[in-house]
Amino acid sequence: MNKSIFPVTSLLATLILFGCGSTDVIVEQEPVFDISALVDKSLLTDDEINRLTHHYFFKFDSEFLDINAYHVISSHAKFIAADPSIKVLVEGHADDTGEEDYNRKLGYKRAKAVANILALNGVKDEQMIIRSYSTDKPLSRVTDQLNRRATIIY
Repeated sequence: MNKSIFPVTSLLATLILFGCGSTDVIVEQEPVFDISALVDKSLLTDDEINRLTHHYFFKFDSEFLDINAYHVISSHAKFIAADPSIKVLVEGHADDTGEEDYNRKLGYKRAKAVANILALNGVKDEQMIIRSYSTDKPLSRVTDQLNRRATIIY
């Protein structure tokens, strides 16, 4: 598996943001799925293109985002952090493979992976709500790949 680690440089910020657990953000190098490919990008700025994408897709049984998602989520974070009145719902989702309890926890880990990137880029904890919907809100009944995701709503 080809991954990069983005360490948090300030121990104090790490402890305040995330407690004592690991705060490294691990990302896959290869994109999983790019929904923004459906947009005519010639009409938009890079930042607008990045903010169009609200769904971040994961490989089967994974909580790790790809490198493209990291950059796109960082664009969202800059926009959100600039306006502390913005509140964000970060949803985690899973496909219907496996037990409900496992899928609920996996959905939370996926949402938390996105929330960690938002926080590392300046979004305050009080701006975010992190929720797992497990298999309750599928994007597709045809392909499980679209249901393995985290979504940012603001």
